Amino acid sequence: SAINSGSVKTSGGQTYTGATTLGATTTLDSSTGNGAVTFGNTLDGAFALTTATGSGTTTFGGNVGSGTALTSLTVGGPAAINAANIVTTGAQDYQGATTLGADTTLDSSAGNGAISIAGTLDGGFGLTTSAGSGLTTFGGAVGGTTRLASLTVNGTSAINGGGVATTGAQTYTGAATLGADTTLAGTAIGFGATLDGAHALTITGSGLTTFAGVVGGTTKLASLAVNGASAINGGAVTTTGAQQYTGATTLGANT
Repeated sequence: SAINSGSVKTSGGQTYTGATTLGATTTLDSSTGNGAVTFGNTLDGAFALTTATGSGTTTFGGNVGSGTALTSLTVGGPAAINAANIVTTGAQDYQGATTLGADTTLDSSAGNGAISIAGTLDGGFGLTTSAGSGLTTFGGAVGGTTRLASLTVNGTSAINGGGVATTGAQTYTGAATLGADTTLAGTAIGFGATLDGAHALTITGSGLTTFAGVVGGTTKLASLAVNGASAINGGAVTTTGAQQYTGATTLGANT
């Protein structure tokens, strides 16, 4: 299908079974009846897409923007991401609970667009976000119901949902900020740059927790507890409360 009209409104669901192309900035609105919006195949087009579904779910069954990147994507309700890639030149905004049905990469790096997942995020698959200099924000708990397989954030991140749980590794390559008391649970957990935020951080990892940058240098953490081995390579860890390192600890710089 080719959606060139800019707006499709229904009281029930909308289903697009084949490859879909946007020919204009588009809003798909099924919110009156909380109808689901389902893309069964690929979705492309250099335009912005907004879905408004109320409590209905927007499902992406095929890659989005892999042929021609969307300019932006806003999902106004729950989302099921069953595709390997969602690519935009601008922002991606998922406003409801989000579920992964496949290993997924969210990529807005071409235009440094922010990636925001405002609700919970679950699903036993790996998630990679690539936002360039844009910020990736987790507004709800990640892996609270079903742990992700892994999480890699390429760029800056704001962890505001209180917890991130994975069965595998967690990697935060850019500056990370805590917006709430937070527990990270997984295997190896790595911070590639600075870590700040006036909240408590608890890390429970079966692998190594690595701090490559200064911790609390701009805004002191309330406290830090690392339950497992740790590598402190950033030169400083500053908290207003206690610091606890239960496993073997290695210094990679004067600290």
